[in-house]
Amino acid sequence: MKKEELFKFRISKELKDLLESKSQYVNMSASEFLRQFISSSNINVKINNKKDLKELIWNINKIGVNINQLAHSLNYSIQMEKLDSYNYKNLINKLIIIENQLDSILEKEF
Repeated sequence: MKKEELFKFRISKELKDLLESKSQYVNMSASEFLRQFISSSNINVKINNKKDLKELIWNINKIGVNINQLAHSLNYSIQMEKLDSYNYKNLINKLIIIENQLDSILEKEF
């Protein structure tokens, strides 16, 4: 990729030293180190607006309630023999995956 733009910013002496030591450790220039870091890292965006955060939590909790209702319906269906064991286990595993993903989202936010 052609590098056409120049970007300058200020950092503390401690951060500059840390950047230089990390980039030297991996045998890169500081610029190349930052370019690779920016292009390969996942940055967690923090919500500063309390209203947005409360809405996010409310929506995630609502999704959790819906998942619990689905799990209850699945359990009822298996008891009434309206769902075979294979499909039941498959659906339960998918619900567990969704639950784990939601937990992961909440952990990242807090």
